[in-house]
Amino acid sequence: MLISLMQIKEKPKEMTYEQKKESYTKWLKSYVDNFNKYKNKEQIELFDIGNVFYDFCEKHGIAYLSTDEKNELYEKAKDILKNNYNRSNAQSTIQSNEFAEIVNSIKLNRYNDDIKIKIIAEAKRLAILKIFDKLIEQNIELADIVSKKTITF
Repeated sequence: MLISLMQIKEKPKEMTYEQKKESYTKWLKSYVDNFNKYKNKEQIELFDIGNVFYDFCEKHGIAYLSTDEKNELYEKAKDILKNNYNRSNAQSTIQSNEFAEIVNSIKLNRYNDDIKIKIIAEAKRLAILKIFDKLIEQNIELADIVSKKTITF
């Protein structure tokens, strides 16, 4: 039979509001935990895939960053990427050449969208740390701020 040979893919079930809320709450709690570790001078690994937490902070006005601060972080991100893509970090000759192209394009400010996205993502990761610093400086708890925000989907 033709139907038995065809693989019919079912649409994934959409999460209920409660499931979304639970997932979102866990996600926010992970950032509160990172903030508390950072505040206690513990080592943290900060991943903000898709810049979601940075966007959350921007949307809710958490520890505003000026244009000058953002530009400074953008330049620092470029320096970090140049260091990360240093030829000495390459695993092969081909990768070494690719890294050299990336570094040169950043140095010359002639980079493609892929590199620009990497720079922006790194700048936003640095911005989160800057936001953490501002909250600590002002003796504000991230948990208090987050608890007052309305969860919307």
